[in-house]
Amino acid sequence: MIFVHKVYVPLFDHILIKCKAFFHDLALHEDSGQAIAKGINAIIDTIQEKLPNTKLILHRIFPRGRVNDPLRIVNDLASSIVAARADNESIYYVDINQKFLDENGHVPISIMGDGLHLTAEGY
Repeated sequence: MIFVHKVYVPLFDHILIKCKAFFHDLALHEDSGQAIAKGINAIIDTIQEKLPNTKLILHRIFPRGRVNDPLRIVNDLASSIVAARADNESIYYVDINQKFLDENGHVPISIMGDGLHLTAEGY
């Protein structure tokens, strides 16, 4: 009897970074956006090392709360740093944040009830 072990390598992989409680602590530091971007870049590096032929789809960190929310500002900085990794060959950057915002740039309660987590309408 011969056993064949198949290894499946994804053609595409999505990277969608979610905000968690640790972002609150990071936001207290002036290098927060850079620290978050460093972590995201480490994830990208690991995937590219382990799966060099896999194309990555990197999503911008979703908006949160009001326009002037300090955590949104941190997320925007982190997103702008990692967006520079996109080469449209092996890494593609997707920004759908405008879909979550109202005309004033705020996240409506109907989209994210707590300003962070998507509601059914948000999905």
